[in-house]
Amino acid sequence: MTRLGVNLLWIRPGRVGGTEDFMVRLLRGLLEVEHEFDVTAYAQPGFVSAHPELSGLRFVTTPFDTDSRIARVGLEHSWLAWRTRRDRMDVVHHGGGTVPAVGTSPRVVTIHDLQWRDYPQYVPPSKLRYLRFATPRTLARAAVVTTVSEFVKRTVVDAYDIDARRIVVTHHGMEADLGRSGTPEAELRMKYGLGDRPVVVYPAMTYPHKRHDFLVD
Repeated sequence: MTRLGVNLLWIRPGRVGGTEDFMVRLLRGLLEVEHEFDVTAYAQPGFVSAHPELSGLRFVTTPFDTDSRIARVGLEHSWLAWRTRRDRMDVVHHGGGTVPAVGTSPRVVTIHDLQWRDYPQYVPPSKLRYLRFATPRTLARAAVVTTVSEFVKRTVVDAYDIDARRIVVTHHGMEADLGRSGTPEAELRMKYGLGDRPVVVYPAMTYPHKRHDFLVD
C-alpha cells in the first residue's frame, strides 16, 4: 500500500479561505471511498481540533501552534522533512502551492491560483518575495503539479513555460448532500428584503482580488 503524506502545516483554521475547504473536502473524500493509500496528515494541533469530521484520519501534529508565516515555513523546511522521512512516506502532497526546499519523497503540489502575480499590491511584501522565490523552484521539484481548473493550468504554463503534460487538473469537490437542506427561496427573499429582483450569489471571501467591484459593475 502506498504511504501518502499530506502537508497541512500552512493552514490556519478559518483564515485561509478556499484552500482550507479544498483540503478538508479532499480528506473527507479519502475517508468515504475505498483507495489504495495509507494516509498520514501533518498539521498544527489547531487544525485537528477545528475539524473533528476528519477524526478518522491519522494525524501527526507539530510541537506547537503558530500564526507566524515564517515559523510555519520553517516547520515545513525542517520538521516536516524530518518527519516524512522518518515515516517513510512514498509521496507527499503539498496543498498550499509551494514545496519545501528539503525532503526526499516524491512531491505532488496543488497550485490554486497565481493571483499574487496579477495583484501583487494585495500581498504582504514578505509573502510576495517568498512566492516569487519559491514558486519556480516548487514547479521544478514537484513530480506532479495539480491545478483546480483549466484556467489556472493555463496561467501556470504561460507564467513559467512548463510542459502542460506535467499538470493535472483536479477540480474542487463538493459534499454529496450540498444544498439538500437549503433555506427555501421565498424565506430568503423575505429575510433579506430582496423582493422579486434577480439575485447573484457570489460565494467568495471579501478580499480585493476577488473583484467584487467588477461583479457589481
